Amino acid sequence: MKNTKQRRDVRIYCTNVQYFIMASMQVRIVKMRNHGVEIDRRLLRDAAGARGLLIIADVTDQGLHRPCKTARLLQGEMIRAELKDVSLVWANDGRMTLAGYERVVSEAGQVVDYRQSWLVFIDNEAGTAELPKRRITPTR
Repeated sequence: MKNTKQRRDVRIYCTNVQYFIMASMQVRIVKMRNHGVEIDRRLLRDAAGARGLLIIADVTDQGLHRPCKTARLLQGEMIRAELKDVSLVWANDGRMTLAGYERVVSEAGQVVDYRQSWLVFIDNEAGTAELPKRRITPTR
């Protein structure tokens, strides 16, 4: 019984440690899907998209109850778009495609996750924005 209790203590401790890895850059994104349905590629060429600061970080998601990699597009302090469980699909010549899940509240008030992809253009014209400084400490 003593060994079982020690293992549980170790497991509980490991679930409370949070790692925070973050990267950011000025970008313009174009969403490639609307509520999970792919948008015609010809329409994507003319889409204006949204500009902002792209931040990719490992965060603890309360809805998924586990750590996940999240991409957020920030404009000032406001989050304009967010992808959960994000992965890099393709990158070349200052462009890349990110894929993940977009969380949307439906008309019925239910939270729905849709598959989403972003076409990301790295914005070389914008000045380098500095991230707000945060002190991250592991929870115990």
